[in-house]
Amino acid sequence: TALEVAGALPRQHAFELVETMAQYQVGNVVGAQLLYPLVDADWRPWPSPELDVILGDTPGVYHSIRLGGQAVLGGTREAIDHLARALPPRKVGDRDAPMVLPLHSAFHTPLMAPTRERAQRDLGHLAFQAPAVPLVDGRGAVYWPRHADPAALRDYTLGAQVTETYDISLGLVTALRELAPDHLVLLGPGGNLGGPVGQVLAREGWAGTHDKASFAARQSSAPLVLAMNRPEQRALVT
Repeated sequence: TALEVAGALPRQHAFELVETMAQYQVGNVVGAQLLYPLVDADWRPWPSPELDVILGDTPGVYHSIRLGGQAVLGGTREAIDHLARALPPRKVGDRDAPMVLPLHSAFHTPLMAPTRERAQRDLGHLAFQAPAVPLVDGRGAVYWPRHADPAALRDYTLGAQVTETYDISLGLVTALRELAPDHLVLLGPGGNLGGPVGQVLAREGWAGTHDKASFAARQSSAPLVLAMNRPEQRALVT
């Protein structure tokens, strides 16, 4: 989605990328993912010393996605099942954690190396180009209009993006500091990224936010984050 919106891939090629990678999953889930909160209900840091200890003692598990105040861990099914039993129980909104995500492979971990190699064979023909607007990847690297190397963008998309940690938090911090946006638009579907994005903004002290209450107050008066699944916020975008 980001590649197409930024102008780095033609729409049909972006669709081919998404559809092809999705089809790899059909009947072929590799490992699993687990979500675990690192902040409490007010977005204050939740000390998690046991998490690092358990991760260090559990082979076959990796940081898959750094997602605001949540960690998404990926690994073998056995390792994820062990973490689900070993980590202290917590709440993510009204849901219990640790939470094993259904039908998720161990995305963004070394377990996806065969998928990376398959994607490089099947999708190397896609017409990557320098984006029309700045594009930030899952390592916090910025691809600038006119200056970005299309080969580097292709290599990241079909390489490191598949098998290395996807750091949404770092990408967002980079976008805030480098681009100073007036608003952040959540394309959807749904609004699941609203909480993690707000947690990063609060951690950065962005626009006077510093916790969940101050972020909610700002959202009600002059929203920073606009979610396309909310009619009143979508209207501000469209």
